[in-house]
Amino acid sequence: MRIHDLKGQEVITLKRPLRCSSCCFPCCLQEIEIYAPPGIPIGYVTQTWHPCLPKFTIQNENKKDILRIIGPYFVCNFCGNIEYKDFMFYENNGCIQLLAGGI
Repeated sequence: MRIHDLKGQEVITLKRPLRCSSCCFPCCLQEIEIYAPPGIPIGYVTQTWHPCLPKFTIQNENKKDILRIIGPYFVCNFCGNIEYKDFMFYENNGCIQLLAGGI
């Protein structure tokens, strides 16, 4: 996906390969690469395998973990929004967990 500004210049590129969304295939987890400006990576989002929970890790341009997102236990919502409430922020010497309702 290419995102352009009002002048028509490309400002962000998102690369997301086609992947299987089943928990039975942990070798095909979801991932996306974010480039801004195009050609310069600024971050990644990768799925962490879990049989019941949607778990994602946001990484910086060096693929260092910055934020972990854990979704609700049971996800059965077709064409709707999923509310994520639990976030874990990483620091150099440990991690801080932020429990924020309604995010």
